[in-house]
Amino acid sequence: MIEKASAEFVYLDNMAGNIGYSIQEEMTSFTYDFVQELSNEFLDKRYVTIHKVSTEGMQELNNLGVDPDLLKDYKEAYQYVLDTVQKQRAIILTLDGTNGKEVRTQLDQAFDQPTYIENSQKLTLLEIEMAVKAGYKREEAREAVQEVKEKVMKEYGDPTDLES
Repeated sequence: MIEKASAEFVYLDNMAGNIGYSIQEEMTSFTYDFVQELSNEFLDKRYVTIHKVSTEGMQELNNLGVDPDLLKDYKEAYQYVLDTVQKQRAIILTLDGTNGKEVRTQLDQAFDQPTYIENSQKLTLLEIEMAVKAGYKREEAREAVQEVKEKVMKEYGDPTDLES
């Protein structure tokens, strides 16, 4: 269920990063068309399915009977990360071919990298704690969480992000 729950923010982090990187102050019509095509496919059409998967994963996590304090902390960190990448998605989808500079500025201002990284790391630590409370030994929990992260990154994100 952690895998399903994290699908949305991993996917959006990857797509918003890759697509957002192409958005510049001055864009040729070719670049704009390319970014628009990517946005329509990856931030609109495919996103709907992944959002459903992620919502189901969070519901399954709620139904597991996880320690309420851990679950509360997890949901707070999860929501921060998700809100950040959803905000980036929404900004990218406003690109209209004439507002590259404004969209680039909004993307840069909407991303607080230190807080984003802090909450992403907090999610991992909380996932390990949930696994420990479920009966795993700490090292087994770490390995299990790492395996899930790798699987999610391979399916929804950029595996090279695991190195950072």
